[in-house]
Amino acid sequence: MSVFTIEFAGSTVSVGCRKKEALDFLSFLFADMASVPAANGKKYILNLEYNEEQNAYVFSDAHKLLYRGQLGVSFAAVLYDSIIFHLINTTANGVALHSGAVAMNDRVLLLPGQSGAGKSTLTGWLLTRGYSYLTDELIFIPQEKVGQIEYLSRPLCLKPG
Repeated sequence: MSVFTIEFAGSTVSVGCRKKEALDFLSFLFADMASVPAANGKKYILNLEYNEEQNAYVFSDAHKLLYRGQLGVSFAAVLYDSIIFHLINTTANGVALHSGAVAMNDRVLLLPGQSGAGKSTLTGWLLTRGYSYLTDELIFIPQEKVGQIEYLSRPLCLKPG
């Protein structure tokens, strides 16, 4: 079994899978966050298997089934949500915020808010005004690095409507 590991703010999530197609999908989605599994630190392990009888991927954690179906947009949404939850849940020594972030002139503008509040829409609008994109999902402010942030790199995700 191959293991694909995602790291953010000192926490890791590892996804075990056997099929190259699944590893390629994970790499496509999380290439900027891929890392070597750490020997120490907080970890969470997820499993992604292909069920030949059902002709579908089965994605689960130690407690429950998270998704059954084909690789694609619906699976990517479940995968992102699960991985982000576990990265935040095991992060320490700082504050994680559900936030968009853009940059200009060595300054970062944070756009925190609940899902559906318009973070991604405002982030996209600011991009048309010359800002650089960092994230529309998650930032981490470490206690020990005043004035610095870490951000979850992912494509801008605009919801219909």
